[in-house]
Amino acid sequence: MFYILVSWFLLGAFAKPTPMLYLPVLNSSRSNSFAGSNNYYLHGLSLEDQTTYIKGLQNDGAKLVRLWITGIKSNCTKSSSTTELPNYETTIGEYNTELLNAIDDALVQLNAAGIKAIISPHDANLLPPNGTSTGYNGIDIYGTTYQSSFNFYTDAVSQANYDARLASILNYVSPNFNKKWADLSEVIMAFDIQNEPMIASPDLLTGNDPSDWLCNRATMMKSIIQNSGVGIATGGIGGSQYAGHEYNLLQKALDCPAIDIMSVHGYMSTKLQWTPYIPELSDQAAAAGKLCMLEEWGVTTGSGVDSVEKQAALFNQYGIPWLYWMVILGKSVDQSCAASDSACCHSGLSTDSLYDYEISLTSSRADFNMLFHNSSSVTAYQDWSKYT
Repeated sequence: MFYILVSWFLLGAFAKPTPMLYLPVLNSSRSNSFAGSNNYYLHGLSLEDQTTYIKGLQNDGAKLVRLWITGIKSNCTKSSSTTELPNYETTIGEYNTELLNAIDDALVQLNAAGIKAIISPHDANLLPPNGTSTGYNGIDIYGTTYQSSFNFYTDAVSQANYDARLASILNYVSPNFNKKWADLSEVIMAFDIQNEPMIASPDLLTGNDPSDWLCNRATMMKSIIQNSGVGIATGGIGGSQYAGHEYNLLQKALDCPAIDIMSVHGYMSTKLQWTPYIPELSDQAAAAGKLCMLEEWGVTTGSGVDSVEKQAALFNQYGIPWLYWMVILGKSVDQSCAASDSACCHSGLSTDSLYDYEISLTSSRADFNMLFHNSSSVTAYQDWSKYT
């Protein structure tokens, strides 16, 4: 899941001079680009609904889906019926593999459809900013135990506990594929270190990760993954990228040998807002020997907001891989609920035009069939053949 700082959207904080074009660095490419969607609740859908959703993505040309190691709290999630599932860790160090089993079953269907996965092992939005009692998306056992995002990242015991969580996920042996997830490169493209690390710890971001939290976690992960072909992605350091809040390519992460993919997150109102970053962030990543992708982005129906098509056209123009937030199975709020629809229709969706990012597979608001196919038909800005 994600958290969006709205002030930049309302105040136009994105304003930035358009940079001059220059030749890209180290981006000789032998692969095509790709696109897909985030979906944090896929493992909570029924088998039938998973099949319908994944086949829909496949028909539209999606190549990648980003999943979360997260419990399902409700029997209605994002306009669909879901099965409640427990969190992976309700007591630190005790892991509920029922959740991983459910995700593994979803991986079977994704694999059959030729769609790979990125898996995010924890959401930093569950860690409270200093002086608050909850994170931007609620609170979990790490938030309640360490009481703040800052403590979570700086406490040595917390770091060891989180390493143990990561190791348990990477070492989980898939009952469907008979392999550790760490070795499942034919299905899993990469693991994030965390979803939006340090989003609630601005001092750690401006201080360039003083305790090397990112690289230490990535190095531990690499010790398990080794040369299996599964990548390690940053997960959107600091949350959304925008003028005055530019941490997705934090220097410590660029300098870390264990990190493979720099993940960009952004929620821009116009195509113009992306121009300082596309393709410049990919050049910056390439100069450090990293790949770069737009791992999470979304568009609302607010006044003056450029359409999904217009913004995605820029990414496809340069061959930057991207994942939308979020293509959903149920009807989105631009569609009317009928008597024949699930009782969950529109449940969990915002009707506020500043936050209505979710778009149904069947919505006319965005032609994902065209956009996904356009993405995979162009040469990627960097060579992704190791992971695709």
